Amino acid sequence: MFKICIISLLAFVILGFVPVMASNIAIAPIAFGYKCSWFAIKTNDTQKVIEFLNIKDVKESDWSNGIKAVYQVYGKVYITQPIDGWVLVIGNSIPNAGDLRYPDKITPVLMKLSLEFPEVQYFSTHRAVEYHAWAKAINGHIIRAYAYIGEQGETIWNKGGPTKEETELSFSFFNEKAPEANTNAYWERKDLRYPGEEDVIRLAKKWINDKVFQINIISEKNGIIGTLSD
Repeated sequence: MFKICIISLLAFVILGFVPVMASNIAIAPIAFGYKCSWFAIKTNDTQKVIEFLNIKDVKESDWSNGIKAVYQVYGKVYITQPIDGWVLVIGNSIPNAGDLRYPDKITPVLMKLSLEFPEVQYFSTHRAVEYHAWAKAINGHIIRAYAYIGEQGETIWNKGGPTKEETELSFSFFNEKAPEANTNAYWERKDLRYPGEEDVIRLAKKWINDKVFQINIISEKNGIIGTLSD
């Protein structure tokens, strides 16, 4: 999956969506959420997050140049200053949920983080392979985790029942592992659908706080750019 992510990032650059060279000149704030992964960590201590995740080569960066670097250079992450009690860690090198071909590397990270911080959330969406995922961990336990890869037609992560927020958003998705999935009638149901990247964004706004997607707020203070260690 990581090879796919790298290819997607290269294509993103080649097609001209991201400049090849990052600039140190502050530019207008840009949005985030699509084609990337991020943690939302319940804390007001950005430095503690950096140290706990063993993030290297850290330096201060404004929001726009930090996000550009995240998309441009695999391994880079951008860490925000606290936003209403949450610190975001954004980057495509954040591990993904595993499947039959790749080990699950995100669950151990979430469990470890949630033992140090009150609550940790994970979101990821990669349009090229239709990978869409979200998870919530509290006190070392995965409360909810879901991930789907459209390219494989596979639900690779489905732990815990849907949260109140998922129900409010009317999240009802096809599941090839459901007992009735071996019938044609199941796949013809109109009350079920496949997840998409907009679902990840919509749920993140409810789980965390809508303010983290208000660019004028999130870009107000400089954050930190660094390299996420393996």
